Amino acid sequence: MSSGPSACERLARSRERLQHALRDVGSGPKEDSAERPECLDSFATEWLTQFKAVPGANLLVMLMGDWWAKQPVRVAMSLAAEATKGALQPMAQKHPFRLAAIAAVSGAALVALRPWRLISMSALMGGLLPKIVAEVLRISPDQARPKPS
Repeated sequence: MSSGPSACERLARSRERLQHALRDVGSGPKEDSAERPECLDSFATEWLTQFKAVPGANLLVMLMGDWWAKQPVRVAMSLAAEATKGALQPMAQKHPFRLAAIAAVSGAALVALRPWRLISMSALMGGLLPKIVAEVLRISPDQARPKPS
């Protein structure tokens, strides 16, 4: 006999975790989380702060944040990241070298296959450039200035 939770209890806990993850992802970014996402560590936060001090970088960060918030794939990517973290974290704790080997093989396969060569640069620029220019023109210069601390 197993002393662990029954299948119904595991299913109920799994549903609760999924609902919690969907609630967090579906709520979208909060005002202060758009500036500093929770997943950033102190080094990344410091780097982002220094990057925003560069002239024009605040506009770029703001544009990218607005663009990402409007993407329908954002929710799917967040859910995939949470699911991957939940699946890989126990493996990383039990078999860290196996996980590193899998990452190395995946990276080598990515470099060998070169999937980025399948994207036509002219088609990419033809589709993205007008949208980028429209977004830059839409935002006023006052919005792009860094806020004084």
